Amino acid sequence: MMIDATSRMWVSGVAAVGVAALGLVGLVVWPQDGDARLLRAAPGAAFHDCAAGPPACPEMIMLPVGSFTMGARPGGDDYETERPPQRITLAALLAISKYEIKFGEWRACVAAGGCAAVSVPGANEDIFPAANMTFEEANQYAAWLSNSTGKSYRLPSEAEWEYAARGVTSVDAPYTEYWWGDQAPACNIGARDGANTGDCGFGRAQPVGSYQANPFGLFDVAGNVWEWTQDCFRPVLDGQPANAGPVLTGDCSQRVVRGGSWVARSDISRAADRSHAGDRDTAVGFRVVRVVETP
Repeated sequence: MMIDATSRMWVSGVAAVGVAALGLVGLVVWPQDGDARLLRAAPGAAFHDCAAGPPACPEMIMLPVGSFTMGARPGGDDYETERPPQRITLAALLAISKYEIKFGEWRACVAAGGCAAVSVPGANEDIFPAANMTFEEANQYAAWLSNSTGKSYRLPSEAEWEYAARGVTSVDAPYTEYWWGDQAPACNIGARDGANTGDCGFGRAQPVGSYQANPFGLFDVAGNVWEWTQDCFRPVLDGQPANAGPVLTGDCSQRVVRGGSWVARSDISRAADRSHAGDRDTAVGFRVVRVVETP
């Protein structure tokens, strides 16, 4: 590996952290008519697509529709891979997993015969982020989830991932390196500006949700484990699809991973950082998106 530095759906209230800042209204529903109710749900509403709930399927968060600037801050410190900045508008109505997919959720797939067993020494409990799977194996989990729920799950594109990680819905929103601001992440558990990076010295991933959620109600979008995306890696952002679609051309032996990890410097966990991987690694996991409606 190479890393560069059908069943019933239950919907609960919006995530408590950050939603008020967006002016979003909480919603608690127990729908019987599937996606028709999700189309009326407030951004930030949490739901899952199986009667048993996690770990049989992950908890998902509805994303608001909006636009953002992907990549580096114009004139700021950045890497060439983050240039040039791109204006991106989310084209589909999506939900994304609230946490990185956990080992408990991965094992549900293994038990059902949809996934192969993977492990990470010292961080295998159900509440830890599942990691050490290949890109293809991460896709197998999404395919199993789609088959078992009758809904459309997949890995996020890297543009969708960055949109979700930034937690903003407008290109006019202040640009910050992390969703909380420009300051490097803190290591103390529970911190609003916290992230588990190599600078913390924990020597492993931490249980998901160890730090506070971003404005969309998502946890661990900075640090903990890198997250697979659909995109084939390329050294620049020029030509990025404006509708947040993935780039699936070129050398696809290396896929984009996002978010940094417990083995990487803290600056690698910036929202714009683009790393890449070609094989399994104990510091690479993923989250999934659920397509609710397409244009």
